[in-house]
Amino acid sequence: MKSTKQGSYKIDTSRSAIYSKRSKAFPENTELEATVTFKGKDAGDYLRSVTPDGSAVTVNLHHSLIKLPDSDYQTRVFHPFSGFWSTEYADYASAIDESLIKRNIPRHRLAKKKGKHSSTVELTEAVEPRLSKYDHFQPIYRLYFWLF
Repeated sequence: MKSTKQGSYKIDTSRSAIYSKRSKAFPENTELEATVTFKGKDAGDYLRSVTPDGSAVTVNLHHSLIKLPDSDYQTRVFHPFSGFWSTEYADYASAIDESLIKRNIPRHRLAKKKGKHSSTVELTEAVEPRLSKYDHFQPIYRLYFWLF
């Protein structure tokens, strides 16, 4: 915040804590949420416009720690004309002549079942179909997809 001229702030540990109701652990991901209060001085114009008192700022921080996919997963690089949105991350191990920011298209890994006609049939069943349940009165449908 000092670099953007919004003041000099440090975490106030006496007013910061993990929010246990929104922090959970699952087999393939962990969700952590905390309420963190920063206290400081010399609040800048922007900070003064969004907080009633510039001497302290409280924010909610949420982190998702997600298991990485296995080595068979291939990402799809984002292109602005693709019609998709992108997910971005900073790759600090990038070569000096490459962009630090990497952009990919979010996607599901679907593979078609192997069979004697699987290479010629365009519509096929997925190996591990993604199942959805909309409500308890509607049945679960198996996902079919087109392979081009």
